Amino acid sequence: MAIDIADYACERHIADENFEFYGLEAVRALDYGPGSVYPALSRMERAGWLLSRLEEETQPRKEARPPRVYYRINPDNLVAVRQRVAELDAARQRQRHATSVSI
Repeated sequence: MAIDIADYACERHIADENFEFYGLEAVRALDYGPGSVYPALSRMERAGWLLSRLEEETQPRKEARPPRVYYRINPDNLVAVRQRVAELDAARQRQRHATSVSI
């Protein structure tokens, strides 16, 4: 799943260098549960793949909700993240192929 989150963030970063997303946005876009997405976001941030910032409190207060944590690709690691995503995707494709052949 981290590969899907990284791919989601990378593709949007390439289209818009200022692209940011929050956890629930990734949950909805990728159709994963929050119990999987939020720990993956934390791991990716600790690994240096993502940067985060806490939303300013003005908007959440107006909407009566907690502030969001916004994530974006760490531009210093974009090339490394894209390379790792490609490696993991290739491995996933090989695994799917091996599974379909053995069935």
